[in-house]
Amino acid sequence: MAIVTIGQIKHRRGILGIDPMPQLGSAEFGWGIDLQELYIGNGTISEGAPAEGNTEILTEHSDLIALLSDYTYAGPFSGAIMSTSAGLPITRTFIERYDDNVSVRAFGATGDGVTDDADAIERAIYQHTLEQPLDNEYWTTIYFPAGTYLVSRMIEVPSHVRLVGDGMESSIISLSIADTAVMAIRKMVDPNTLGDIFPVDIHVAGLGLVATQASSHGLLIGDANNILFERVGFNGASVDRTVVGTSNAAVLFQNVNQSSADIRFTDSLFTTATFGIATGIPDASNTRQDISSITVTNSRFYDLYKGALIGNEADNVFALPSNWSFAFNSFDVITKEGIHTYQANRITSGQNHFGDVGDDQISTPATNCIFFGDTGGENPVDTLVDLTEYEGNYSIGDTFDRDDADNALFLRVNINCLNSYAIDSKEITWGTLKVEPGRLILLADDTTVAATTGITLDIAQYQGAIIDYQLNRTANQIRTGTIEIANGTTSASMNESYTEEDAVGVTLSISDNGAGLATIEYVSTDDANDITLSYSIRHLTCIPAVPTAAP
Repeated sequence: MAIVTIGQIKHRRGILGIDPMPQLGSAEFGWGIDLQELYIGNGTISEGAPAEGNTEILTEHSDLIALLSDYTYAGPFSGAIMSTSAGLPITRTFIERYDDNVSVRAFGATGDGVTDDADAIERAIYQHTLEQPLDNEYWTTIYFPAGTYLVSRMIEVPSHVRLVGDGMESSIISLSIADTAVMAIRKMVDPNTLGDIFPVDIHVAGLGLVATQASSHGLLIGDANNILFERVGFNGASVDRTVVGTSNAAVLFQNVNQSSADIRFTDSLFTTATFGIATGIPDASNTRQDISSITVTNSRFYDLYKGALIGNEADNVFALPSNWSFAFNSFDVITKEGIHTYQANRITSGQNHFGDVGDDQISTPATNCIFFGDTGGENPVDTLVDLTEYEGNYSIGDTFDRDDADNALFLRVNINCLNSYAIDSKEITWGTLKVEPGRLILLADDTTVAATTGITLDIAQYQGAIIDYQLNRTANQIRTGTIEIANGTTSASMNESYTEEDAVGVTLSISDNGAGLATIEYVSTDDANDITLSYSIRHLTCIPAVPTAAP
């Protein structure tokens, strides 16, 4: 631009709060003393100005946010053509757009692991919920940038809140006191109406809840509905996870006024506590356990006394825990049971893996990996116990590190309830009935001295058994039969019944070693053909279980 002329610089000053800025001459300055605002005259249209008037010049005192008055969504990349409405583009103020997400740092939280951030976190949450009309159901996302947020009291979360961090090991809320919990989702009192508020529609993601002092829990939850936890670390404060001690839980349910339902945990961690998830524990008795539709998926239970404790000390006044589902989780370094249910219905475990579980963390089996329907150590079950309170529980497709020898000492899955099943690679269990999968064994031709079929029954697992079998030698040499076995500590006996087309030429017998081991043996005729034995074992467990201390 060529400079046409340079004249004397002209300027005006005044108080904008009293008089508006007058029309300035071309290139004339005007200074608002009170508001510290600077303007320049546009000039006339004949001089080339697009419009007459004054233009504000930005200074250190200018409110840049106020100048960004409109925001229109532009799209994910340069040149994108986006329609935000059927008519004119949707515009919002910059402040509306900027406040879509709220950082706890804006309310004074430091995340330095030293400063007590409890007040700041509560301000960030409550200024957007409890301090506002509650009927608007306004969802607010509260963001916790990476850091350790030390708190000196439990953080209570009301309805319609979304708490989001940068990951369970990055954004950590750390509790510095004992005998409470890092976070609570439970009944609160509306400061406006003084009425009860029951938590609903809450989402927590990418946070680590860490209790550092004895007997504190990671999370207390009760009287709640429709709650989602994603990528959340629940850490209790328990020094010795090999004993109950002063018990606590990574997540503890505590219903007081109403039932809880539709609560989901996914991609989360339950660790360093007596119990991973519990509905009632010693030292914090909770008899109201009407808690249903709970799902735990793709999560990890690690370094605990027990993984999940459900229905312990339920009082039968309210409904019992029901419709819980554990799927695609891992259980490891757990002293006692991975999943332990008492009075609970329709608890399902599916495709979970149980590693170092139930062996007192010293690789010696001490309990089951899963125990459905614990009646408090009564075995045989006392006739006064109503087993309908312990029914419809399932283990389907779970995998275990526990081998067959250890399984004979303590079952991978112990079912002591009605209409309940366990299905794994080893057997199908329906209550006390167990059915093993079919197997094939080749028996040799012309075996004149009794030889083992490979079927050996240990009294630790089989006091009695029924073997369904089929022998095939040629197209017509077929036998189908059943062997009934009673296996004692000093001897074993069998009874065989069968039907065959043509004689197969095989004689089956039983031998025992006097130590509770019974082996099925055979001899065969010389027929120039080996024999195929196909069989399956079914048996009832009648072996008294070791009484289980509660819990």
